[in-house]
Formats: sequence, C-alpha cells, structure tokens
Amino acid sequence: MAVNLEFKEYLESITRHYAQWWKPYAFMDEIDNSTWFEFDLNSNTQDKSREPGGKPEEKTQLVLEAIANYAHEKILIVGKPGAGKSTLLAKVAWQSVQQAKNDKFDKAQIPVLVELKSYQSTGDRAGIRGLILSSLEKHDPSLDGAALQQLLIKKRLLLLADGINELPDERAKKELKDFCLNVPLIATSRYVGSEKIDRKLELQPPSSSQVARFFEERLPNCDRARLRELGDRVKDLGQTPLMIWMLYSIFRAKNEIPETRGEAYQTFTALYTERAKDGIDLTESQSILSKFAFEMMQSQRIDDPTEVEARSLLGSEKILKLLVNNHLLQWQGELGKRRVRFCHQSLQEYYAAEGLRERLPDLSKGEGRKELQHKYLNYLKWTEPIALMLGFPEVSEKQALEVVRSGLEVDLWLGARLAGEVKSDLQQKTVSHILDLEVPQLLKFQLLGATHSSVAVPRLIDVFQTEDNIQHFSTICSTVTAIGEPVAKMLRIH
Repeated sequence: MAVNLEFKEYLESITRHYAQWWKPYAFMDEIDNSTWFEFDLNSNTQDKSREPGGKPEEKTQLVLEAIANYAHEKILIVGKPGAGKSTLLAKVAWQSVQQAKNDKFDKAQIPVLVELKSYQSTGDRAGIRGLILSSLEKHDPSLDGAALQQLLIKKRLLLLADGINELPDERAKKELKDFCLNVPLIATSRYVGSEKIDRKLELQPPSSSQVARFFEERLPNCDRARLRELGDRVKDLGQTPLMIWMLYSIFRAKNEIPETRGEAYQTFTALYTERAKDGIDLTESQSILSKFAFEMMQSQRIDDPTEVEARSLLGSEKILKLLVNNHLLQWQGELGKRRVRFCHQSLQEYYAAEGLRERLPDLSKGEGRKELQHKYLNYLKWTEPIALMLGFPEVSEKQALEVVRSGLEVDLWLGARLAGEVKSDLQQKTVSHILDLEVPQLLKFQLLGATHSSVAVPRLIDVFQTEDNIQHFSTICSTVTAIGEPVAKMLRIH
C-alpha cells in the first residue's frame, strides 16, 4: 500500500517546492546547487566515551550521514550565519518525502518544515501547533488540525524546526521542547543556548581544497595568486557558503576583494540592487531598507511587521512590492494579513548595521556611549549588525576603537569578537586592548583566539617565550590553529 492518500497532495507539493532545495534561500537567480557546500560539509559531534568516566569522543562525518546515523535522537544543527542551516533542512525535507512516497507499509515519517521566526504567541495560528498547521495548509489546504492529530497519534510527524535562536523567549523554547517529547525533531540554531537537545551537530566550514576548487572552476582564467588571495579572504571573513558566494560575485563583477565582512555586504548588496530587474535606486533602497531593518530590530513585537505597517515604514505599497519582487523582502500569509520580512536574516542584520552606523556619531561619545552599551552591545540580536558595522569603510578609527572598548566593558568575549571585526590596520590597537586586560593568562590566550585575528599570533608567540607559560602550550596551539596559522610555526620556534 502506498503512503496514505490523505497526504499525497502534501508530499507532491513538498517535492515540487524543494526540488531545487537551494532556491528558497538564494538571494540571486544565478545561485545553483553547486554553489552550496553544505552537503559536502562535515559536522562535529561528541559521542560518550566507551571507557567509564572517560572524556567524550569527538566524531566528524558528513552532515547528511550524521543526520541519518542519529535519526533515533533529537538533533540540533549549529552553524554560523550563512552556513546553510536553512538550506540543509530543505534538503532533508525533500529527501524525507522521497522516502515517504516509496514506503510500502504506510508508516514513513511525514516531514513538516517550520520557520521559528514566524512564531506567534496569539491568534488562530499561535504557538508551535499553529506553525505546523500553517506549513501543512501551505502545501495542501485540505489538511487541518485533525490531520495533524493523526500524525501525532500514529507517531509519523518529523518536525524540521529552523532557527531556535529566533524564538522570542524561553517560554516559546519550552513549548517546543514539550511538544517534541514524543516527536522526532531536527532543529537548527546559530549557537547552543538553553536547548536540551542531546545530539548536537556543529557544521564545519568548507575545507581549503573545496574553496580553492570552487574558485578555480568558476574563475578558470584568473591569476593563481589572486585565487589564493580569494581563498585566504574566505578564511578571514567567515568560511561560510554565503561568504564564498559573495566574494565570488564581487570579484567576478569588479575584480576586487573586500577587506572586511561589512565591506563585502556593502559591495554585494550594491551589485544586487544594480542588477535588479526593475531597477531599484541604490541610494534610495539602502536608506529605506536601513530604516526598515533598524525598526524591525528595535521592535519588541514577536512577529514580523504586517503589510500595512511595512507600507508605512517603506513609504509606499509600490516600493514594498518592488523590494519583494527583487527578493530583498518577502511576505507570508493571506492578502491583507501578510507579514513582511527580509528574505535572509543576514540581510536584515546588514541593513540594521547601516541604520546603526548613521546613529554612531551620537553613540560613541558622552551619554550616547551608555546607550550604545545598554541598547545594543547588551543584546545578542545586535552582535552581528555591530560586527558588520565595524568593517564599514565609513566608520572612523576613533569610532571603531570606542565600540570595541565599550564591548569589552559589557562582555570580554563580545569585545574580543569585535576586536577582530575592525579593518586590518586597526587590529594592532584592538588586540592590544586584549593584551592590556588584567585577567588570568589562560583567559587572555582564549580571548586572543576569539578575535580570529592574525595579529594575535605573534603576540601569542611572544607571550609563550616565558617559561611560565609552557603549561599553556596546548591552549596556545589550539588558539593559533583557530586563527588559521600553522601550529608547526610555533613548534619550529621552540
């Protein structure tokens, strides 16, 4: 017997929607499946030691293989912005449907993919159940609460939950946990938080050989030295598929290699806007979207702005439709009740960074410095926008150094992260701020590693010259490796 006819239309819709699984999360039409490295990427996890009382064993394997191997457990996939977590879930949804369609015993799991950023605490689609019902109805309007209940009773629901870090509060996270007590779950998050999910798969960046092969195949006539420079910049700027695509697009169009992540986003979005089908004015769109993103980040609302609010913020319905048609914004829901959001969280964070930059002169001095710390540096949601902003060419040295100092006062790890986001000619000064901290030596080594700045490497080597620091050799080596310099260099020195 084939899969229950009740879900046939739903499964067929999923098959069509995710046949090109990378498309829903691609900014530009030129992006294809060969661009995304996620499904050749490794994932790291920890297995319990076979020895009583032993340390957990690190295990590395291809992420799709890991998902299959740990299918009996609840899984949390962790990765940086742009690492391809959402695209990965789309691929898993498509594969699960193929398995369900071929199942002869009518017991295969029915995958339902939900975006947790759309979570609402009130209304007829409130809570986790509301998200699942919306997803079911999106692909088959005949499915309702009774259909969902049958999936739960027969234990056939496979919940694919994208973006635990985008849930509004701990209450919503607890609701997800309670709902999934007896439901298989594969979830994604930018970081490990309070989620009690035993199996964590951390997406690893593309290998140097993968990155080199990508650039060599797409830029066959490029000078080898420039290709190496591109590969090195990928290491500097985040080693994610999204950043690889950005650097490739920028280099192909302008023969330039951005210095910072902030500059990469600026150049990429400018190219994107210039190539838009309907011809969006670059200056006007950046101003509009910066204001829109900034207001969205400031808002205390759980859900996204409605269509009416978006028209008000953007200036007109014409501008809203233009931005939606060119994949910068998207809307969800029925006409008149649609919610509006950016097509990718990274885009919202970039435009919010532009909005914050405009306010930076007032935030980096006097009472404004307190506001910078309390309203922005103190909130996790602003970390990425601030990090991007520090790489903008328009941010002065004085402003950048003040933001890093303020960040160190709020949280040492935050300040260390920001110290490595400034332009390269400023990193000597920001890394010096780390060295000047009155903290234990081991913590100082770890903070230097958190900068991911090559400037920190010779400083670590200098510190290691003293015999007192021999005990910290392994920590220093792991720190240098994280930054990207070979540990062998240090071994040769000593």
